[in-house]
Amino acid sequence: KSAALLLAAGVAVGVAVVGLPHGPRPARAAEEPAAIGFGRAATGGCSEAGCVCLVRTPGDEPRAPGTLRTCLEDRRPRWVRFEQRGVIELSRPILVVGPKNIDGRPIKAGDAAVTVTGGGRLLLLRNTGNIVVSDLKFRIDPAKSPPSCADPARPRDIRGCGVAILAEGAHDLWIHHNEFSRCGNA
Repeated sequence: KSAALLLAAGVAVGVAVVGLPHGPRPARAAEEPAAIGFGRAATGGCSEAGCVCLVRTPGDEPRAPGTLRTCLEDRRPRWVRFEQRGVIELSRPILVVGPKNIDGRPIKAGDAAVTVTGGGRLLLLRNTGNIVVSDLKFRIDPAKSPPSCADPARPRDIRGCGVAILAEGAHDLWIHHNEFSRCGNA
């Protein structure tokens, strides 16, 4: 009972999860349309000020305060916002621990977009759920991809090579208003 969701070149391919419990759905405002589809129960990490994790540096050091990696690997529910705008280059994929709201919307007028780049896979969503990813740009750098990704004829695990977001065994995902470039469709 798992699901795979591959997001590449702006195309989503999903397998529905059958038989997994979904908690109670949050109340929606009267003006909001009813949610439908694979991500209908996704609410993200939280929306309170006390759970905000601010990305303040483009660095990718593990456990360093203010990095995207530190915010996404944190086991607590988080609303990830980006004070650091521009390009964030990952040295390796980030294993996202849910629930998370990864929110790339501008904090103030005139804020630049946030682009997450790296080789191979960028975000891994394995056996997790309740994740919202919005308003980000994802770009695969083929020069930094593992050799098995560069040569699919080689007998190695190439599942998800060139895919910006690879989800396996994940549930309640909402991937919204993102741009994908140089991504394959695995």
